Amino acid sequence: MVFDHVGAALWAPSMFSLKPRGRLVNCGNTSGDAATIPSLGFMYHMGIKILGSDPYRYDEFEGAWKSYCAGKFDPVIDTVFALEDGAEAQTKLEKADCVGKLILKP
Repeated sequence: MVFDHVGAALWAPSMFSLKPRGRLVNCGNTSGDAATIPSLGFMYHMGIKILGSDPYRYDEFEGAWKSYCAGKFDPVIDTVFALEDGAEAQTKLEKADCVGKLILKP
């Protein structure tokens, strides 16, 4: 399964990375809203499924939006790094040695 937050820019590589009966689940479009299926034959022969993911339940959205606007979301921050320590932050991320966000501060 590929859980795609990017959209158009990675659509083809994401699809072609799937094994038989794989799923491409789209949950974002930060690189654009238009994507082309690169090969209907690949999709057909491999049994690929393309799915859209619901961003939220509609009955939950209003309350969540109000909480967000009121500043009531507390992000989990693991470590704040100086920008020049970006390589150290990347190493920490690659080692899966963090819980929460890693922040690079200029």
